[in-house]
Amino acid sequence: MKLQPQEMLVLRHLASTGSISSVEANAVHKVRSLSRRITSINDALDYYVNEQGSGVPPNDNGTVPQIRKEYKRDATGQRYVRYHLDKDVAQKLLDRLSEAA
Repeated sequence: MKLQPQEMLVLRHLASTGSISSVEANAVHKVRSLSRRITSINDALDYYVNEQGSGVPPNDNGTVPQIRKEYKRDATGQRYVRYHLDKDVAQKLLDRLSEAA
């Protein structure tokens, strides 16, 4: 499985900071459709966690780690979503994707 360049940018951001919002994705990385990129990264997590010996670990309860949504409001009251993924899981997925390339 291979991720597109914008999906890799988002995954690298998650590996370094642990979370991202649409405003960050747009301003920092010029990613317009963050929710679509998040879906692709979740698909990659599902693929690699279920692959034997991939190095991408399941959660403690055996489920596939997914990017978590947190609904928030900014200072003006505008709603937005912040996406979270454990930095270690994101880094392991990055490592696995670089091996596969």
